[in-house]
Amino acid sequence: MDLEKLQQLAREATPGPWRWEETIYGESVRDVHNEPVFFAGSVGHENATLHISDEDARYIAAADPTTVLALIRVARAAAAWREVRRWQRMGPEKDLLEAVDALAALERT
Repeated sequence: MDLEKLQQLAREATPGPWRWEETIYGESVRDVHNEPVFFAGSVGHENATLHISDEDARYIAAADPTTVLALIRVARAAAAWREVRRWQRMGPEKDLLEAVDALAALERT
């Protein structure tokens, strides 16, 4: 999994949280300001159709960039903690300051 690429995409996308909405005009995922992230419905005299299950629509809305960035932070924290535990198993001669530096770097992301 490329966390750097996923983080870049999440930062460039419309911030969350998002929600799924169905109206008489169409279906959309909307942001916190009620602006559409994406919309499917009539556009002028043209018809657009979105075929998506309710379950998938709710999942897309739940996987907004704010949530993805939080999950990336959790994944990085877990990786840093695993590294701390590995260093601890190496014995007292291993400098745990490196682990503290790794955790501090995580806080800056």
